[in-house]
Amino acid sequence: MVAAAVVLLILFASTPALAKVNSIHASASPTRLELGDSFIYQVTVEGSGTLPTPSNNIPSAFQILSGPNSNISMQFINGKMSSTRTLTYTLRALRRGEFTIPAPVVADGGEQKMANPVKVVVEAPGDVASQPDPGDMVPKQNNVRRRQLDPIFLQADIEPASAYLQEAMVVTFTLFFQPSVRTYDVQKLPSTEGFWSEDWKVPSPPGIVERNINGHLYNAAVIHRLILFPTRTGELTIGPMDLTVHFVSGRSRSRSFFDSIFDSYVEQMNVSSNPITVNVKSLPTDGQPENFQNVVGNWRLDARLDTDAVQTNESVMLTVKISGQGNVGFLPPPEVRVPPDVELYEPEVDISKRPSNGTISGEKTFSYLLIPRRPGAQAIPPVELSFFDPERRQYRTLRADPGELDVVAASGWSANDVDGTGVPARVESVGQDIRWIMDSSTGLKSKTDPLHQRGSYWAGYLLPILIAVAGYGVRKRRDTMAGQQSLVRSRRAAKRALNALKEARQLHGQGEIGNGYNALARGILSYLSERLNVPNASLDDRGRRELLGANDISQASQQELGDILNICDTARFSPHGSEAGTLASLIDRAEKWITTVDRQLKPVKV
Repeated sequence: MVAAAVVLLILFASTPALAKVNSIHASASPTRLELGDSFIYQVTVEGSGTLPTPSNNIPSAFQILSGPNSNISMQFINGKMSSTRTLTYTLRALRRGEFTIPAPVVADGGEQKMANPVKVVVEAPGDVASQPDPGDMVPKQNNVRRRQLDPIFLQADIEPASAYLQEAMVVTFTLFFQPSVRTYDVQKLPSTEGFWSEDWKVPSPPGIVERNINGHLYNAAVIHRLILFPTRTGELTIGPMDLTVHFVSGRSRSRSFFDSIFDSYVEQMNVSSNPITVNVKSLPTDGQPENFQNVVGNWRLDARLDTDAVQTNESVMLTVKISGQGNVGFLPPPEVRVPPDVELYEPEVDISKRPSNGTISGEKTFSYLLIPRRPGAQAIPPVELSFFDPERRQYRTLRADPGELDVVAASGWSANDVDGTGVPARVESVGQDIRWIMDSSTGLKSKTDPLHQRGSYWAGYLLPILIAVAGYGVRKRRDTMAGQQSLVRSRRAAKRALNALKEARQLHGQGEIGNGYNALARGILSYLSERLNVPNASLDDRGRRELLGANDISQASQQELGDILNICDTARFSPHGSEAGTLASLIDRAEKWITTVDRQLKPVKV
């Protein structure tokens, strides 16, 4: 029975109808090389299910040294399976000239999907040095400026060398070596302060190609790669990467009786990459939209309601999806406006991203819960997204119209809820007049006092008034106490913030740099929340600017706050964090900022 289930599972997984090809892409690295050099050619198919193998046509100008080597990866996200198939060739250039590797083709059901062709330029020895190729994974000879080349060295390259704020930059670390390398250990990863950093995984073990550098034949392997998004302008420096490389040496050594004659003499060498300085340009001011939030890339916008008909007091989901290429993790929530009779709640956020063609591709989804309170047609205004497209070098604004809600009155209590308060409409009681019947007996007298002379009669009149006065007094006292608590909390805000900075210093002293950045950012935001008597949820980038501007805080102080929080965010979200010295200086800046701004802020009114 178990065997039959396994067979059915295999047949199910191998059924072509289950496969769905979303994209196919081909690449080569490097694309400009010298005659006799080798390079890597890869074809990547992305989709779901068991993906088919693409067909390739390698020109005769290239010798296939190895491949195709197939690698398949699968993952499940929210119950959905996605898969990737990668074919890798190692090719050697046999002739000079400009050659094009034809576009690979893959079958997707009844149709054919085609990738991009790849152009490779093969030069005579020495010609490549004067023509750098920005698309290469392996650095060129013109990047290697050493009077005497070491047998092993680590080279760092970045593309492009200059970029706009939030534009993608790719940093590649390549190990060049002549002796046989056994292993290497990373001693220190490069510092990326001022950047939002994303890992771009390299194959493990890395692919090795041959490169001719200044007449010397080297093996080259890409061992580390990052996609960086600069978060501030000006000159930024990417620190060196430190390795300890274990390699087989040809030198002799003294042997003991117990050594095997086949033992190799393994040595180790410490190597470091070169630091890289890049220039980050400010985004153009001409044509910049008013609602621009430093979003850079190439994006698509979609907004839709999960239903267009709903009853009052029932929930409906508004989904806003931003997809494309750029810093997906940085995308801020779009501004969603709704009619006054519709309640809007904070969104749930879902992120899906992956490296692709030197940048990050993916999508960020914001799910907003809406609850209409009045019947009738409720039009949801269009959602807008403004961003800067670095390829076109212009600003673009996208608009997505979610549509209109047809809200009908709910049955039961809600059917009478015309005020939209959630409380049924008041039921009025209409009394009936009773005609007084007069009799002829005038001598009869009541044994009790008249109604207006009874104490219970006046107590019935005065008791509601007394209750109303007492309720007003209780509410007034509660409001006063709440105001006093807000005042006390506002006055203690600076003291608590300085205690948070003290905690950040203690974490810095204990070597917990990441937690130190968290404590620093949390302390500043808590200070603003308590000092201005606003919730933390309103202290996003735009909210901070509006609140500080309304309280007459100088532009210099506002800019300083933005710089401090940007550095904290970069250190917290970067996989490699930041250096300890930066945290120490940042704490001093934060303390000075809190002291300065606390004098400028006006006391909170009770």
